[in-house]
Amino acid sequence: FFLGAQDLDQLQEEIEDAMSKKEWKEASEQIEYCLNHYDLDELTRAGLTHNLGFCLLEQQDFIGSKYYLQNALQFKYSLHNEKNGDYAKTAQLLGDLSLQIGHFDQAERYFLEAQFLYNQFLGARSDENVDALVSLGQYAEVVGDFEGAHMYFDSALEISRSIHHAQSPEFANVNNHIGRVYVKNGDLQNAEKFLLRANGIYHDLGKEYTLDYIESLENLAILFQHKGDFGQSEKLLLRIEREKRELSTVSEELLLETLNDLGILYHELRDYTKSKKYFEEVYKISKKHLGKEHRYYATAINNLAAIAKEEGQLAAAERLLLEATDIFERIYGMDHPKYANALNNLASVERVMGAYIAAESHYQEVLKIDRIIYGENHPEYATALTNLGILYSAMERNSSAGICYNQALEIRRKALGVNHPAYAKSLENLGMYYYALNQFPKAEQYLREAIDIQLSQIRSIFPSFTQQERARFYSIMK
Repeated sequence: FFLGAQDLDQLQEEIEDAMSKKEWKEASEQIEYCLNHYDLDELTRAGLTHNLGFCLLEQQDFIGSKYYLQNALQFKYSLHNEKNGDYAKTAQLLGDLSLQIGHFDQAERYFLEAQFLYNQFLGARSDENVDALVSLGQYAEVVGDFEGAHMYFDSALEISRSIHHAQSPEFANVNNHIGRVYVKNGDLQNAEKFLLRANGIYHDLGKEYTLDYIESLENLAILFQHKGDFGQSEKLLLRIEREKRELSTVSEELLLETLNDLGILYHELRDYTKSKKYFEEVYKISKKHLGKEHRYYATAINNLAAIAKEEGQLAAAERLLLEATDIFERIYGMDHPKYANALNNLASVERVMGAYIAAESHYQEVLKIDRIIYGENHPEYATALTNLGILYSAMERNSSAGICYNQALEIRRKALGVNHPAYAKSLENLGMYYYALNQFPKAEQYLREAIDIQLSQIRSIFPSFTQQERARFYSIMK
């Protein structure tokens, strides 16, 4: 049947409306209908193909998204016979996709190409260039290049400040990213400064930016958790949970994000009853509405396995982790942090069960993945070394254990500094290692240094706590 131009115009308006409301499934279906039923000019086809790739990416359909985005890239090049600013937008989306599925080298190439084209065709002082710099910062953050992340984010901040006012959402977004990187590399004072600035801007912008405000609050909650201020973190996360449940525009995935964060917080507080309640809700919602092949379903069973391990249900924990690793492998492949995390958890259960050969094999695989993703100077690589060291201690392979502990200590010292809790944990591991070898002077040296760092942390944040928060903090620190 014949479909007229007026019908197409109306349908394109409906697509734009659905995308503005983040109704990705509806928009995808409408775009596919257009592509299959209309005789489209090349420019329109290229634009719709790009938008379909974007909508599928938002729905975590990585295979479909990649197919359409790569087609859009070819359409745009053929249309203009050159790579231009429009081409760069699709290249940047392919970078986002590559970052999500763990193809980090491809992500960097796409982002660098997009940023080069934006500079060439739209100028350095453009919103598109700021977006590309932010994407490059996110890439650097993921692979553990915190210095590179700050370089990209700082450039984005400077440009954003010059083309927008200091109370703009664009400026808030870059502050939010910078604050998050400071959390990761242990500079919590600077992290709080940038995250509070972002949060204040979103608050002042009003109802239109309610969701951005809530998401920035969640970053603050994670910051407080890193500071050991668990009471403030809990208060914020419970508020965010309530507000997300009340907002009709919040997707299930954004709610699951907060429920998962609450589960992690309560797990850290050793409140396994509350932790399990939140992880089980993530499990039920994701299984019912997102399916058993979704990343949140896999995340839920991965976290429930941690509870099962704490409860001594090792067989149940192992079963859940085998399922989680299979799902993450199918979604992301075997060179992705989420797969490595689930595999690491599986190895830790196997270690407790006494299945040392299987545990060593899996820990070595995690080490290999982290080396590929992050390199040998990243805190995640140090964590993998530490876990392997703990296994070797259990196996009484003391020489191998000592090598792992010492390498982890040096990585954390360089990457995080000597006042970071993770560095203190490495000192504690070495102290216990030498204690087990009856080398008491060395053990005392490392344990005293670890205690000094912990006491410093207590002095910096303990005075501001309520009595309840002090008791909770002490129960963990003691």
